[in-house]
Amino acid sequence: MADSMDIMMKLFDTLKQASDKHEETLQKLIEQQHVLIGHIEYLPFKELQQALKDHNEESTDNIDACTEKVETTSEKILKKVNVIENKISRMILVVIVSFSLLTTAFIVGRLSMDTKRIEEKIRESQDIEHKVIIDTINKSMQKQFDKIREEMKRDRQEQRDQ
Repeated sequence: MADSMDIMMKLFDTLKQASDKHEETLQKLIEQQHVLIGHIEYLPFKELQQALKDHNEESTDNIDACTEKVETTSEKILKKVNVIENKISRMILVVIVSFSLLTTAFIVGRLSMDTKRIEEKIRESQDIEHKVIIDTINKSMQKQFDKIREEMKRDRQEQRDQ
């Protein structure tokens, strides 16, 4: 029973807090509406209405002036758009050329690094081949020297024996 009373008290407290927050929010909304009404009261509605009436009368009486103004304004806008379009085209062209140059420089640099690696590998393989050839020649020469020594020993031996 005490548990249900605690729950009921918590529910009423939560309801009271929600109601208080709701009242605060409504009060802020009312204050903002008063501020907005204060700003609207000071707007020059009569002057705006009069300016619109004057413009309407002028545009109906003198439609050519309005057409001319629209045409000159649109021409100015078109000229500005063309200038902006030219600048954008140049910018895109500069970006494309820059990108192409950077790509070319990267490829050339990469190829030169690859070429150096290939040259180093070729030199290493040539060095290994040269060492093998030199070793083979040295062994062959050593064998020849050994043969010549053997023959010289035999010749000496034969000369002694005689």
